[in-house]
Amino acid sequence: MKKIKLLWKILRLTGTDKIVSGFIVFYFIATFLILITEPTITNYGDAMWFTFVSFTTIGYGELLATTLLSRIVTVFVALYGIIVVALIPGVLVSYFTEIKSMKENDTVMEFLNKLERLPELTKDELSEIAENVKKKKYKI
Repeated sequence: MKKIKLLWKILRLTGTDKIVSGFIVFYFIATFLILITEPTITNYGDAMWFTFVSFTTIGYGELLATTLLSRIVTVFVALYGIIVVALIPGVLVSYFTEIKSMKENDTVMEFLNKLERLPELTKDELSEIAENVKKKKYKI
């Protein structure tokens, strides 16, 4: 649950949540526009497929935009799709960097906690700390 909250926090801080939400709304509006402006696309499922293929820039070519308005919508779908797809790696890298940082901070806090209780630790616990420091397990 902590990781999901962190991911949501990163999405909010980067503004990606608004971009993705906006894209989802735009995707369905663009699909509807393609359906009503393109005579070769006759059902909503085909319009969704065409919009998906356009935003991923795959472009299989089995469905084509032939009217000016549907071509303009397709250009915007492709450009918006490129932006959204490009954001995903950046957000994921940020997410995993934060998780790694949190784990390192937890390790440091554990080490500092043990140092605060140094007089109370047993000889075995002191030996364990010494070994971990030698192995550089505690990154400070």
